Amino acid sequence: LTGSLPTELGHLEDMNELQLNANQFSGIIPSELGQLSSMTRLYLNSNSLVGSLPTELGHLAAMVDMLLFANHLSSVIPSELGQLSSMTRLDISSNALVGSLPTELGHLVAVNELLLFANQLSGVIPPELGQLSAMNHLYLASNALMGFLPTELGHLSAMNFLVLSSNLLSG
Repeated sequence: LTGSLPTELGHLEDMNELQLNANQFSGIIPSELGQLSSMTRLYLNSNSLVGSLPTELGHLAAMVDMLLFANHLSSVIPSELGQLSSMTRLDISSNALVGSLPTELGHLVAVNELLLFANQLSGVIPPELGQLSAMNHLYLASNALMGFLPTELGHLSAMNFLVLSSNLLSG
């Protein structure tokens, strides 16, 4: 499938899954998707989507699984994503995301997989990520993160995979 994602998808108010991954969609992610309050799974990975992550995605309170990896997204990670307290997996790796990791990601209390590798993220790893007690996969490799590892990451007793390679970390 090719072309832009239709903004009219935002009118499908009872839809709870949208799987359009592994196609050739281009253009932006429509902000209208943020109106889909029943949405639990959004798979737009492996396309050619560009631009920013709409802040409206933070309105998807029922969201459990959001896969946006392997696109060409080039914005900051909106702090509004931290409102998705039911989210168990967030994968926005292999894009061109910039800026620092929002401290609000520390509010994703149900997340067990946070995959943000292969972007252009900078700044420090927020100590608030140490509050994510359910997390067992944290992949932040291949960015430009710097500074020391927050000691709070030591509180993540469920952690199985912590991948921080190819950054500018010190200590």
